[in-house]
Amino acid sequence: MSLRATFTLPSILKYNKQQEDVRFNSQLNAFTTAGESFISETKDNNLPRTFTDYTGNLRSSIGYVIVYNGKQVAINFSYSSLGSEREIGLQKGIELAEEISKQYKTGFAMVCVAGMGYALTVEQFGKTVITQASLNLSQKIREILSSL
Repeated sequence: MSLRATFTLPSILKYNKQQEDVRFNSQLNAFTTAGESFISETKDNNLPRTFTDYTGNLRSSIGYVIVYNGKQVAINFSYSSLGSEREIGLQKGIELAEEISKQYKTGFAMVCVAGMGYALTVEQFGKTVITQASLNLSQKIREILSSL
């Protein structure tokens, strides 16, 4: 009596690829969910101690880029609902996030930014821009990834 395989090498490779895709999509979804939470928290005008963004540039410059093995797989930047000069902020945010993301060549990385150069100055005056959301983001990512 001999044993005979009922599978082929291509079927094994196909199964492995499907499992890789499931893991990739689960991890990408985790980072995207966390990124959306970051954006929601930073752009909420009703939070206490937030800043008044007259031009719309600062809030428009807030967003994130997700990279995997050095390639951009997701991005989210959008115009602020307030302000008159929002294009500058949007472009600066995208440029900064894409520049920073170039240093990550392996695995997943998410870069969250406020792209306007004066964001730190606003926070130094006691207003919330992204620092609190960034701290919350780290915890959220750990929670999501540990549940996978």
